[in-house]
Amino acid sequence: MPIRFLPNDPLAQDAPPTREQVARLDPADPWAGFSYTATILEDVYPIDSPEFLFWQCREAALATLDAWAALTAPLTSWQNGQRLLALKHDGGRGLNAHYNRSEVSFLGWKTDTRLTHAGASTDAVAHEVGHALLDVLRPELWDSVYTETAAFHEAFGDCMALLVSLFDAPSRQALLQAGAQLRAANFLEGVAEDVAEAIRLENGPGHPQALPRRALNTLQWEIPINLPPIGPPALLTAEAHSFSQIFTGCFYDTVCNIFALQPTQDEQGLLAAAQTAGRLLIAGARDAPEVARFFQAVGRAMILADEAASGGQHHQAIRDGFAKHNVAI
Repeated sequence: MPIRFLPNDPLAQDAPPTREQVARLDPADPWAGFSYTATILEDVYPIDSPEFLFWQCREAALATLDAWAALTAPLTSWQNGQRLLALKHDGGRGLNAHYNRSEVSFLGWKTDTRLTHAGASTDAVAHEVGHALLDVLRPELWDSVYTETAAFHEAFGDCMALLVSLFDAPSRQALLQAGAQLRAANFLEGVAEDVAEAIRLENGPGHPQALPRRALNTLQWEIPINLPPIGPPALLTAEAHSFSQIFTGCFYDTVCNIFALQPTQDEQGLLAAAQTAGRLLIAGARDAPEVARFFQAVGRAMILADEAASGGQHHQAIRDGFAKHNVAI
C-alpha cells in the first residue's frame, strides 16, 4: 500500500509536489531505527490529516537514516546505546522541534488561518535526526563550551536536510530542469520554510527565525564575540541557528564546486557531488579537533579526508567553498 509523501517542505517554492510511494521499511535488528507513538495503517491520506503527518514524519526520518547509511555505514545504535529512538510526529503545541537524546519530537501550532506541523517538513525532520546522528558520531560536542560547535550542530542538521533532498531523484531533476540552478535561490537550499512563515506570522518579521535559513548565502565568518548575541533574521548574530549559516554556506558551496567538476551536469552528476561532499562532511565532523575555530577545523579535516579518499582531487573545491565565507583552511 503506498503512502503520500512530501519530499521537501510544505511552503518550498517550485519543489516537487507530494507523491505516492511505497513506505520505507523500518531497519531490522541490529540496525538502529525509531519507535513510534501511534500505529496507523499505510494509505494515501489527505495532506492535512493526522494520519498523513505520521507517515510523512516517519518517511522523512527513515530517508535521513538511508542517506546516512549510503554515506558512511548503517547505524547500529543511538547515542544512549538504544537501538530505537522515539520519534514523536505530533509532540505537542509549539513552533519548534527538538532532539534531546531520548526522543526526536515535532510540535504543531494552530491559528484561525493556518495549521503548521514541523513533522510535515522533510527539512525539519532531517535536521533534527541530523542532530541525533552527529551526537552518535561526536557526543562530546553536545555540551561543548565553544560557540562554533553549537552552531556546527545546527549546521550539520541543515546539511543533512540538504543531502536528503539531493538524494531524492525527483528533487534533483526539479532543481536542474531549467539548467544548473544551484547558484540561484531554489527550493532545496532553503530550510523549513513552513515553520519560518508560521513564526513570522505569530511573532512578527523581527523574530530571529522568521525567515528560513539559506544554504546559498554570502555570510562572512568573524569572531562570534564581535557579533550581536541575537537579532532579526537578516542579521548575522552569535546565536547558534544564525551563525550556523556560515558553515552551511561553506558546505553548499563545496557541493556546487564539486558538481562543477563532474563530467556531466545532470542529476547523476549532482548525486555524485552530494555523495562526495556528504562523505567528506561526515569524515570532517568525526576527525576535527574540538577547538574554538571549529568550522575551520572541520574544513581542514575534510581536506585530509579527501587526500586519503581521492588523492586530493577536491581540495580546491573545498578550499574555495570555505574561503567564500571567510573561513581559511
